[in-house]
Amino acid sequence: MTENFTEEVNLAGMLNERRLVYRERPSNALFRSSSFDHPCSRYVYLETLHGKEYPDDGLKSIFNEGHCQEEQAIREILDLSAGFKVIDAQKELILEHEGEPLIESHPDMVLADDSYVFGVVEIKGYSPEYFYAISDLDSILNSKLPRIRMIYGQITLQMGLMKLPCGYILFKNKVGSNPTYKQVFVRFSQEYYDTLINRAIYLKKCLKEEKAPEGVHEHRTCYKCRFQALCAFEWKSRVDINTKMARDIKRFIELEKEMEALDVLENEYKSIKNTLKPKLEAGQSTCFADGEGNFFFIRKGKGERGALKAWREYAYKN
Repeated sequence: MTENFTEEVNLAGMLNERRLVYRERPSNALFRSSSFDHPCSRYVYLETLHGKEYPDDGLKSIFNEGHCQEEQAIREILDLSAGFKVIDAQKELILEHEGEPLIESHPDMVLADDSYVFGVVEIKGYSPEYFYAISDLDSILNSKLPRIRMIYGQITLQMGLMKLPCGYILFKNKVGSNPTYKQVFVRFSQEYYDTLINRAIYLKKCLKEEKAPEGVHEHRTCYKCRFQALCAFEWKSRVDINTKMARDIKRFIELEKEMEALDVLENEYKSIKNTLKPKLEAGQSTCFADGEGNFFFIRKGKGERGALKAWREYAYKN
């Protein structure tokens, strides 16, 4: 007979630990479709050369949450009473060049039924800030986040490798509010597919020759790039251009701190002045001592301005 367990089981702790297990799929090719269409060719070159940045615990949890969002979306698609089938889920696709694996991809799923193949489906989960900003393909291509802009290249490579004429980018709102899903329908572009393949061949050549390609030098792409220091070091012109700006920023920060200190002094001055104001307006000759040998006189009939002036003029050390 099974006995009842009376001690507390740390279920939440075990679940949290499980979410920190990084489920990275080993790469069998030089480039991955999910990150290949980065706006900066130099970034792709450096990331391939130095390896992907290993995520911290926060990013591990986010990545694993993304996997859960994909799995949930697939379950919900299969639960629809539309007769859909999921085929080739996470199937490994590899494009070879000169007998070597060049680009690999793992599409989330291909949507089909008994009669048709509707297209490849790439599922992406985002917070409401980015979810509601997406409306069509242009909103993806013009997003301020490189990882959103890269989705078009990813699904284009998948359509090309699977020889499918169209695909769907299915966005899921992570917080689950209504609407929970949005989709962007994408038609295959042979021209853009060829551009991506030619870029991969060019970057492969750069890696063999150990010659870095040019970068984009674009604020929205560069301002959070992990390779900023390498770019600044190797592009002297970029350093020269930014030298004056760097000095100005440093001086601006220094002045800002000095102004904050002045604000504190100004507030103290106004506080003391408001305390003294009734005495100054009274117009009576008064002498004050601070207990340290300092005497201050306010002369009769001078009014506020005159009294303040006289106060400063006649302060003396005993």
